[in-house]
Amino acid sequence: MTSDDRRVMSGFPSLDKITGGFRPGSLNVISGRPGSGKTSLALNIAYNAATKYNKRVIFYSLEESKISIANKVLLLSPEDSMDIAKSQYPLYVDDRIGSFEEVQVNLREDIEKVHPDLIIIDYLELLAPVGESRESGIAMVTSFLMRVATDYEVPVLVLKQLNRKFISDKGTLRGLEECKCSPVVQDAAVIVFLRWENYGSHMEEPVLDVHLDIAKNRFGERDVTATIEWERAKFKFYEEE
Repeated sequence: MTSDDRRVMSGFPSLDKITGGFRPGSLNVISGRPGSGKTSLALNIAYNAATKYNKRVIFYSLEESKISIANKVLLLSPEDSMDIAKSQYPLYVDDRIGSFEEVQVNLREDIEKVHPDLIIIDYLELLAPVGESRESGIAMVTSFLMRVATDYEVPVLVLKQLNRKFISDKGTLRGLEECKCSPVVQDAAVIVFLRWENYGSHMEEPVLDVHLDIAKNRFGERDVTATIEWERAKFKFYEEE
């Protein structure tokens, strides 16, 4: 199997056209303001990978319980909630991770057991070792995730909270660097900022446009935007193919 065959598509055509999918050995980042839907977007990607492309996915949830995550996944396909069960390679959700030391042990054990095609972690700050400075802690986490990605030749997708200082602005690499996240900018192959048009003013509407700003892309275009839609009632992001 070639490296191209092992790429994992997000299920969003405009995003996949720009990035070429998540590639083995790469660290990928989705960043956004608090409450912007990063977890839901990551779950949609995990769901698409498992059900559309028969990929094994491990989803590490450091903030929500496995039950909460499972309920959100079921909402993605109410017409046939057994899609995950029917897929050849299911979606594994793990909420056991606590300290950074546990992460290093559990993640490698899970990889050896599941042999995932994609690893998703929600979210980066919650992995940082206690007692380290922000930048030092982030550097330790990204370095570890890069080793995992390259050692096991698997793409890793990690979510990153955007500093509130930059909430009103379009996310930028400089913004990440200024909030002491230079290691993220340096190590990531792809960085995507999740952005809503007029965030907050239209949140009650049933369907909204959401912009995915590709700020870094080692494999193609950058400073371009993919636009997808959000169906509020189902926690569902989608794009017509």
